[in-house]
Amino acid sequence: MRLATTALDVRRPLMEQGLDSVMTIIIRRRLEQRFGRKLPATLLWHQPSVLAITEHLVAEVSAQP
Repeated sequence: MRLATTALDVRRPLMEQGLDSVMTIIIRRRLEQRFGRKLPATLLWHQPSVLAITEHLVAEVSAQP
């Protein structure tokens, strides 16, 4: 997306900010590695903003036994 971190709007859908389908795969895989859990392939389509992804991950990690 080549956005400065300060230019990224966490509430705005990432697709509107330049995210493409290849980037969704890369981001999902990095999140899987970071959190050590399998995430749905549709994660960034169903959770379109950074805020929505964060809320989803917090719920996932909180539910972990």
